Amino acid sequence: MDQIHEYETLYIISPDLSEEDQNALRAKVVDVIKANGGEIVKDEVWGKRKLAYPIKKKTDGVYVLVRSKSGSGLPAAVSTFAKRTPDVLRHLTTVVTEQQVKEEARQVAAAEKKAEQARIAAEEAEKRAAEKAAAEAAAEAAAENAPEEGEAPPAEAASETAPAEESGDSEQKEAVGE
Repeated sequence: MDQIHEYETLYIISPDLSEEDQNALRAKVVDVIKANGGEIVKDEVWGKRKLAYPIKKKTDGVYVLVRSKSGSGLPAAVSTFAKRTPDVLRHLTTVVTEQQVKEEARQVAAAEKKAEQARIAAEEAEKRAAEKAAAEAAAEAAAENAPEEGEAPPAEAASETAPAEESGDSEQKEAVGE
């Protein structure tokens, strides 16, 4: 029985192809992987990038990464297909190590933790903004209910302040000695 490995295949497609032709070529690569008993884990387009050096008189290329699980015959099958396809400028298939898988899991966990912290910070900021808005509304309401200069205070306010004034007068009388 053939041992199952996880592989990453990175290949560069000619930038002259239309998007439909690029998608068709990507589908053919996936079909080659599936025909050899492979299972696609991830298939992502990295986009058009400048090449480090010209390949087949091209200075740009569309990078595509496919991660798959399969037996040991997969790299040879993908390599044969890529060599026979003129629109594939370069390709490379590597075995994904346990260390890579652990590092990716650590990065995903760190990204999730950071997203959670950002969500909590946003909730706290929203809560503070709501409390500030409520305090401003209360202050505005209190300012609207306060008497303006030259106006007599409302009856309730006058009755509340009158005893305080009387007690202040009696304290002043006591201090003077009357």
